[in-house]
Amino acid sequence: MLQHWPLNDYFAFWSFSKFIHAYPASSIYDNPMLEHLQNSLHGVVFPYLYHPAMMLLIWPLATVPYGVGLVACLCLGLLGYVVSIGLADRNEAAIVAALVAPSTLWTSLCGQTALFGAALLFGGFRLLPRQPVLAGLLFGLLTYKPQLAFLVPIALVAGRQWRCLFSMGVCAALFMLASVAAYGVAVWGAWLHDLPALARTVSNNMLVLYPLMVTVTSNLLAFGMPAADADMVQLVVALAACASVCWCARSGAGMLCAAAVAIATFLTTPYAFGYDLPLLTGAVIVVATDRYKRSGSFAFWEIMVLLAGFLLPFCTAFFRISSVLVMALLWLVVRQVRACTTNTQPRPAIPIAMEFA
Repeated sequence: MLQHWPLNDYFAFWSFSKFIHAYPASSIYDNPMLEHLQNSLHGVVFPYLYHPAMMLLIWPLATVPYGVGLVACLCLGLLGYVVSIGLADRNEAAIVAALVAPSTLWTSLCGQTALFGAALLFGGFRLLPRQPVLAGLLFGLLTYKPQLAFLVPIALVAGRQWRCLFSMGVCAALFMLASVAAYGVAVWGAWLHDLPALARTVSNNMLVLYPLMVTVTSNLLAFGMPAADADMVQLVVALAACASVCWCARSGAGMLCAAAVAIATFLTTPYAFGYDLPLLTGAVIVVATDRYKRSGSFAFWEIMVLLAGFLLPFCTAFFRISSVLVMALLWLVVRQVRACTTNTQPRPAIPIAMEFA
């Protein structure tokens, strides 16, 4: 059955689902048991690195054939991504850009969940002005990957979006309680007990993983900086990124704030992989769309930065210096937010670099 389908990361989620149907959920953090089941399915092993609430989302996968689940997840993630990025505004150019983006292709081939994460993030910010409670529910679901949701409550506090913040907190709490009801308290105890081992697993494999990552920590390790020094630089950059997000949120930047959160995520977390880049691509599309709506123009350097961000998955060799590009993208968003709040447009470095009128 499996030989006719690509064995990408979707196999990991499918095998996790098979495991929690066959064994007590708390045993999923017992690597030998999990590897035994995965070997019986195909011989490819993946450790379970997620918190217990994630099991609620992957549980249905074992109830459908492998290929059906793979195609369904791909289509649903892509639909949510396209709706949140462009379909809600009937923006055909944004829809096409989201569909053909290199990051969309990469994430789809990897069988990863980044399209869902990007859909929840951008969808939440799109709903925020009109439906803050519903937006909070989307943000609460985004906590399936806490590193993607980390900046959202910071932005909501800065923007004084209390109803949305409360809704997000309730949703996240119910998400966790539902996993307790489904799998028992023991599964959270097993996760907490296994956290140090999970951290060691990631740390021990950083030399292998950092070429696939798009973070400050991975970039610094790639250039030989000691891990302790890299962590310190990561902290400083993360604080600066958080400050930028707060400023954008206080300015009432709308979808530009979503772009700032998405971009800053790659500066605050030490663990973000190439397959997470739909977040960055979505931010690029949002920035370009917002400038188009305001009949603005792009400076040459802005075009180059946006284009590099869009094409980054095609240039994996540049992952080693990707943080420089991410910082430039965040600076571009901050300038654009400032221009919006002062009713001016950023002055192009080249007078007519690209005109949208």
